[in-house]
This record gives sequence, structure tokens and C-alpha cells, in this order.
Amino acid sequence: MNALARGCGSVLVLVLTLISGLAVDALAQDAKLRTYNRNPVVISSQIHLAREQEQRAMELIAAGAEDPATLEKTKAIVYDAYVLIRVAIGGVRMAQGAKFPDPLLPIQIDLMEKARAELRQCMADLDRARFGQVKRLENARAWLESSMANLNSLVLLLP
Repeated sequence: MNALARGCGSVLVLVLTLISGLAVDALAQDAKLRTYNRNPVVISSQIHLAREQEQRAMELIAAGAEDPATLEKTKAIVYDAYVLIRVAIGGVRMAQGAKFPDPLLPIQIDLMEKARAELRQCMADLDRARFGQVKRLENARAWLESSMANLNSLVLLLP
């Protein structure tokens, strides 16, 4: 019985070590996506993750949850997308300094800047909705839709 307990304990330690290793890898990957990087693959990943965050926010808005806690959670998700777009813009600006930059980089920056501005408007309207101006929730949804459309166009230009 004692050998069985030691064996189970060893397996448990191994499983917990593997799980914590995966969590560290996920955190390292997440941190990599939240820093400036001129690598087109990283920039593309940042934009794809921002699109996923926008989709999550849109689902919360579509659910019609007007309570302040849900609106705050929605704003946090939109802010995360905003940050991802901001660092992607920084990476594209770095890539512009290359010897032979991609001629589509100015268009990419323009679409990212538009999406980022729309997310700022969305967050402002989410704040207004949270403080009682429920009609602003529809405005927030419209800004989010517009930002999503810009990122969808941008994805066509990314590697």
C-alpha cells in the first residue's frame, strides 16, 4: 500500500509539474503578444487575438447584459483588444524601418489606427452605459462592429 501511495504521489507531482509548465508557457506566449515585435507572425497573432477579444465583447453586448459588472467586464475585454492593436501598430512601425519594407504597411497602420480609435469610442460608451445611459450600449456595439470590420479587412493584408 505504501508503494502504491508513493507511486500515486509521484504521478500527481508529475501531472502538476506538467500543468504548471503549460501555464508558464501560456504566460510567456501571452507576454510575447503584449510587447512590440516587428515579426509579421507575431503582429498577425496580435491582430487575431484582438479579433477574438472583440468577438467576446460583442457576445456580451448582444446578450443585453446591462448590469454594471458585466459592462465593466466587457470594457476590460475591449481594452485588452485595444492594447493588442496598440502593440501591433508599434511592431508595424518598427517593420517600416526595414531596408525593404512591405508597401502595404501604411495601409495596415491606417486600418489598425481606425480600429483602435473605434475601440476608444466603444469604451467611452460602455462607461456611459454603466453609469445609467443605457442607450449608449447600442453606440458601443456599433463602434465595436466597425472596429471588427476594420480588423477583418486588415487580416486580408497580413501574412
